Amino acid sequence: CLQQLFEGANNTDKPVRNKALLAVLIGTAVRRAECVSIDIEDVRFVASGGGQILIKKGKGSKPRIVVFDEIAGKFLSTHLLMMAESGFTKGPLFLGKSKTRMLAKSLNGVIDNIVKHAGLTGLIRGPHDLRRMFATYWSRQQRGEGFTQPLSMQLGHNNLEMTIHYSKQTLADVKR
Repeated sequence: CLQQLFEGANNTDKPVRNKALLAVLIGTAVRRAECVSIDIEDVRFVASGGGQILIKKGKGSKPRIVVFDEIAGKFLSTHLLMMAESGFTKGPLFLGKSKTRMLAKSLNGVIDNIVKHAGLTGLIRGPHDLRRMFATYWSRQQRGEGFTQPLSMQLGHNNLEMTIHYSKQTLADVKR
């Protein structure tokens, strides 16, 4: 599905921006409103190519830091270079049609368009599904109680029960 999503983004009107959007949503599990509120200056890279993003106003208006790996970093750095070439070096990371900050509602339309181009209609019903997929993937890769707390921090949850709810485990996961 990941490969299909990024191939689908290639077939949209703004492939570089849309792949960076996917990288942020899939690679950090931020909420859609958090995603569109990110400013260029909120993104920090480390030597590995990964980095962190300051979410200034998460749910409940609490700030937090989310991290991303070098794969997401590659898409983000490409997008940032394109933004800089267009004269945008500060302000909104993701622009909408009128060269202003993308709205959360518009993000839904962008993701729906990518999903359609990817042939995944019905499997992914919006940005929030990408957040759930992140939690499920993390939980399947990182076993044990010690990994629930970092996942909860990444998702911005105050309650570990909510984090467990997001992680859609199956009986096969329990058997493993």
